[in-house]
Amino acid sequence: MRSNSLVVSTLNLFNYCAPPFSFYQVDSCYSIEKWTRKEHWLNDVLAAVKPTIIGFQEVFSPKQLEKKCHAHALNHFAIAESPVTQDDNEFLFIKPVVALASQFPIIKHEPFNTFSELTPFNLPIPFSRKPIKAIVEHPKFGEIRVYVVHLKSQRPADITLINENHDVNSEIGRLLSHRQRQLEALQIYIDFMTTQIAHPLPTFILGDFNQSIYHSDLHYLLDSQGKINTVHDHHLVDSFNLTQQGDKMPTHFYRGEGKCLDYILCNKTLLSTLACHNVNYSQFDKYIDKSDAGFGPTSDHACVSITLS
Repeated sequence: MRSNSLVVSTLNLFNYCAPPFSFYQVDSCYSIEKWTRKEHWLNDVLAAVKPTIIGFQEVFSPKQLEKKCHAHALNHFAIAESPVTQDDNEFLFIKPVVALASQFPIIKHEPFNTFSELTPFNLPIPFSRKPIKAIVEHPKFGEIRVYVVHLKSQRPADITLINENHDVNSEIGRLLSHRQRQLEALQIYIDFMTTQIAHPLPTFILGDFNQSIYHSDLHYLLDSQGKINTVHDHHLVDSFNLTQQGDKMPTHFYRGEGKCLDYILCNKTLLSTLACHNVNYSQFDKYIDKSDAGFGPTSDHACVSITLS
């Protein structure tokens, strides 16, 4: 165990669903051969990256993932909820979960509270995928708070037909997805701020945000004013910007187009808080076909990591 360093990673597993189960559609089931390839791919990623803490998205088979993580010394594992199957088909998953794996003990894992006051009707906003909020005990750095998130996708939300025009319904669904993603991010940020004021800790918010955090919709997640509150450290930065490594590469590819969707956010004062002298950002993505040829059983997302020592 590398107790003197901290490697925090995030990886969207792109439908991690063990046969004989299917994901989203009955015919979306990996063959034994493809599932074996997916397991070998994940072995290769974990062996190359060597994370000490890692968040996963699009997990349909958490038991298989936990077993895989144990083989790479990630002996502590948590999910926020169980994957959901279709009511009339127990072998068809319709909702994945996020997961957290760590070499170090996960000493606290709490349900994520929603904020009803954010809606006009004073109702809580259900997450498309419930986030994980946990505290990990590192032998050198002490307690570290970790959020694992997977915000609502840009795919149009499913809505009851309200117009005979398909394009109109699709546009309404897209706007609803857009609003859902904004509210999910806002709830996570409010929770981060309120928790940090009550119990300040070095914190990482990592995962698939399904949009650039520099987009106007999500820019409030970052400290754009350059100010640091001397009493409470509740300002976030993109961990990539702590490294001064030049231009950031796309983390996701779709139909040949690359975008940055996967991030590891952290306290602005993280390095001084942990007394870290060395910090490095990296992306492991050699398995991604950056053309429009499809991804097979691997993933369309890079594994993003931040290493501190």
